[in-house]
Amino acid sequence: MRSRSLRISFRSSLSVILIFMAVVTAFSITVFNQYAGRQAAMNSAHRLFVEVGERAGEHVEHLFTAVSSLARVLPTLAPEGTLRSEDIRSHPLVPGLIETLGASKNTYSAYLGNRDGDFLQMIRMREGMTFANISPPARTSYILRYIGGQEDGTRPQTWYFLDQALELIDQQQDTETTYDPRQRPWYNSAMASETPIATDAYIYNSTGKTGFTLAQRLGNRRGVMGIDITTDSLNSFLGQQKVSKTGAVFLIDDKERLIAHSSSTDTQSAALVAASEHQDAWVASVPHLRPGQQLRTVNNQDILFYQRDALTGTGRAIRVIVAAPIREFMGHLDQALVGNVLFAILAILTAIPIALWVSGLFNRTIQSIAQEAGRIHRLEIRDTELPSTRIKELEQLSNSFEIMRQGLKTFGLYVPKSLVHHILNTEVSSAVGGERQQLTAMFSDIADYTTISEGLEPEELMSMTYRYFDLLGVAIDRRQGIIDKFIGDAIMALWNAPTNDADHVANACFAALECRIGNMVYNLENDARGLPALHTRFGVHCGEAVVGNVGSSDRLNYTAIGSVINLASRLEGVNKVYGTTILVSGEVRDRIGDRFVTRPIDRVAVKGADQPMEICELIGVPWETNDINPILWAPQHLNNLLSLWDEAYGLYNRQEWTRATDGFRAILDAYPNDGPAALYLDRCQQYAKTPPAEDWDGIARMTEK
Repeated sequence: MRSRSLRISFRSSLSVILIFMAVVTAFSITVFNQYAGRQAAMNSAHRLFVEVGERAGEHVEHLFTAVSSLARVLPTLAPEGTLRSEDIRSHPLVPGLIETLGASKNTYSAYLGNRDGDFLQMIRMREGMTFANISPPARTSYILRYIGGQEDGTRPQTWYFLDQALELIDQQQDTETTYDPRQRPWYNSAMASETPIATDAYIYNSTGKTGFTLAQRLGNRRGVMGIDITTDSLNSFLGQQKVSKTGAVFLIDDKERLIAHSSSTDTQSAALVAASEHQDAWVASVPHLRPGQQLRTVNNQDILFYQRDALTGTGRAIRVIVAAPIREFMGHLDQALVGNVLFAILAILTAIPIALWVSGLFNRTIQSIAQEAGRIHRLEIRDTELPSTRIKELEQLSNSFEIMRQGLKTFGLYVPKSLVHHILNTEVSSAVGGERQQLTAMFSDIADYTTISEGLEPEELMSMTYRYFDLLGVAIDRRQGIIDKFIGDAIMALWNAPTNDADHVANACFAALECRIGNMVYNLENDARGLPALHTRFGVHCGEAVVGNVGSSDRLNYTAIGSVINLASRLEGVNKVYGTTILVSGEVRDRIGDRFVTRPIDRVAVKGADQPMEICELIGVPWETNDINPILWAPQHLNNLLSLWDEAYGLYNRQEWTRATDGFRAILDAYPNDGPAALYLDRCQQYAKTPPAEDWDGIARMTEK
């Protein structure tokens, strides 16, 4: 804990802070306002840049996504990849090509090239388009181009000129062409890819505009479907995105080339220029940019840049750049700083004496409540009187805090302290339900409690029960267990919930032994007072249960539910049958190993259980075990009992009734009060007279709880 001598009071701290603020107020407010004004401008610019960048990026992504979707659909129209047809205009792929061109104004042409070298292309005519080898007639809206190999080895090329209604206007045929789709980059790249691909941006010879080719391989590798898209509309779109008076938006491809610009009207002259070599200094700064927003000095100007990658879905990314001088966002913020500084100085100088006076009123009460809150958090609840105050709200806070403290003090008597710690220090959900968890459960019950209670006055019985529960509760708490609930004279205790306990099975066994010793001491005290003895039976079982909240919307109970709980309760009741005090299950015996001395008692099927279980008597810990209170050691004189028991119990399980009878009689001769031996002697005598059925499995089936 840090030394309290290094701390000063709330009032002194506030005084020092306010005096320091008075000295440096003018400078601090000036710097703050300048910073706040700049941050406001930067935030405003950032929001605008992100909005514009997102809008432009989504536009580019939508362009590629729409066309990529068509590139995936078109191959289904020509699954075999064949282009041979008596009339190529009636080929089933033609309507799909027409629909593709109509789906996006950026789509220039769509085509298919197969591995035989055949090629079918549909071109949408645009204003200003020219071709090297053909002259489309007037009214031409679409051009259908077909290249097909002939039996004589020639590859003629036919051009069909169609109007808006797809009626043939004219056609032109070249007897031979050197164009082979199989030699084109788009064909080879698509053939090597499982997904649609995009080529580098380039300038089309026919239109002089910038564009890309998207291509998709046919499923049977018979050919490749391609779509040409232009970026001419991007310049117009980017020009509509207003950033500031001189701001700009432009696109850069993955080869660091400019492909569109908001201030460009001529795509051919503006596009495919290396950014680093561009005459626009902003564009030339692109290779040094990082994703997101950043401020750079370009030509002695502070330029704010924002970069966002537009994903095309083809393995290529187009960078969207938004740029503008930061001064255009500052406005007249600097002129307002002077007035703000003067007002701040006056306000602070006025607030200093008021703050000093108020701090004195708050100091004592706040400090006391804070200290008491820390003690409550540690569950160190004391009856400490909080100081009075003249401030109404602090007085109400102090009174409410006192009520809360008394409520928590009372609450702590009803809820295990470990559970309260768990709730305060972890994010415990208040929802009904729980989670599976390994735990150990112990049930205790007082023998003949009803008979004992009938002979005592209620007040006397309450006092006896209180001392009894307090004695057992201390032992359970000492061994990291919690009392889940009191059920009349019975106790249900849990280990490994809510706090994790790696050794929960052994701790439960230690607690049971210490409870037995505590019960013996309690009975000696009762005898001295002339009160009846209370003999307690215990049942311990371990396994998986659901631990959590049960109850209703206005009342919850943290508990455990599952067969492990029911079986622990049944084990406690089985003590009555065998005359034992502490019974544990075979699972518990397996978990504790040789750390404790146990005696196998029987294999039983308790009422309500489907499967039989092995039960054992918990006697103590081995003699002279280090670091264990000797009072828990198993008495040495019981070594002979355990040896005799193992022999007689083995004879019983082998159905040697006569020899087993002699064995259990020998135990009773040496230990007349041994309950299990008396029960087994009676069993063996009955089986000797009337042997059990041939399918006898040695399981004792309980008909009562």
